[in-house]
Amino acid sequence: MKLSLIVIFALNSILYGWTQNIQTPDSTQSQKVTKIYMVRHAEKEKGDNPPLNEKGEIRAIQLKKLLADSGITAIYCPDLLRNKQTAGPLAQHLHINIRLISDNFIQDTRALAEYLISEIIPKHTGEVILFVGNAKSSGKEKIGNLQALYQELGGTTSLLTRYSDIHTVIIKADTTKFKHNTYGTLSDY
Repeated sequence: MKLSLIVIFALNSILYGWTQNIQTPDSTQSQKVTKIYMVRHAEKEKGDNPPLNEKGEIRAIQLKKLLADSGITAIYCPDLLRNKQTAGPLAQHLHINIRLISDNFIQDTRALAEYLISEIIPKHTGEVILFVGNAKSSGKEKIGNLQALYQELGGTTSLLTRYSDIHTVIIKADTTKFKHNTYGTLSDY
């Protein structure tokens, strides 16, 4: 009797699809959604490695208010004063240390984009990241690190890099979606 119940249970499991949902680490990872917010640093003073100006300080606070409840777990930016000051209010609010990107990458924007994709994104699969970048480069590449990262992620249109632009990149498995919005006072550049 016991044996026949086991056989019936086994047959029912096969016929009616009673199977365990076993997920390998790879299939679990591919189901996670990674979100990256990309912004340009806020308005700045003139000069080499300048601080934010008054408008920039206000915009940094607006960025904090916008993303305070977004679930951000990591903030990355080049080791430039204007970038750190833009990310600072949000990082302080979330009790997150800003992860600074080496000066080596500031000059080579393509290398920075490749680094972000190969090193940083895999570490934060399923998380929300903020990247505070730059619109221009003084290095050999004529595009800034925001454009380089956007292109490396598969973006095909022109990336708007005004101070008021915020781009959201949503990555799930082999699909990447891009969304554009603005925050704070609309800026011309």
